Amino acid sequence: MNNMISAISPNINFQARLVKDSKAKFYDASAPHLKKTQPGSIIEIDPNSKSDIGAIEAAVKDWGEGDSYGKVIANDAKTISKFPRSKQLSKIIAFTLQDKDFENLDSDKIFGLCEVTILDKGKVEINYLQSKPKSAVKVGERVHGNIGKSIVNMLKEKGFSRIFVQAAYNAANFYEKMNFKIIDVNKLIYVWQKDRQLDKIQKAVRFGQSIPHIGGKIRFKI
Repeated sequence: MNNMISAISPNINFQARLVKDSKAKFYDASAPHLKKTQPGSIIEIDPNSKSDIGAIEAAVKDWGEGDSYGKVIANDAKTISKFPRSKQLSKIIAFTLQDKDFENLDSDKIFGLCEVTILDKGKVEINYLQSKPKSAVKVGERVHGNIGKSIVNMLKEKGFSRIFVQAAYNAANFYEKMNFKIIDVNKLIYVWQKDRQLDKIQKAVRFGQSIPHIGGKIRFKI
């Protein structure tokens, strides 16, 4: 895995491999009321690195079957490297409990994956986002939370003016807690807006104007 710097937009970048130091909440399944925090890292996956791709493929092998967004993200990561334009605009982000040695990712420490598409003028779409499901937690392993929240907060902190997502039904409450506003009730399209232009977006949707920058594959699962 190369120590690269990938441009997110003309004025925004993820800064090399490590995007952000973060924290995850964890608890033992036998005592879920005793929650603690543990350091983690949000990193960008290099689609040209066989080591990176192998790590995320191994991480998601038990993340569910056909409806696993994690597996979709892992497959997309292999495709991105083949298309220069996709490599510029599509980014794969991971939440790991590692705090160093990111060129040797430990698949057992990857607890979240996210695929985003960079749009014009500081906008970004969340295409897929999934944290490790409880069903994939091994016996004796700690259950972690706050993974999706940490990744979304990282996108907010990186300077994007708008973050769009088409939410799964069971994720609506999550987005409302994260200060996203629904702009299309039928399609469950949400937007987080850092300035006061959100009212204009909502009015445009209400009066039947299209949202050309929203793609067809935006999904979220927590």
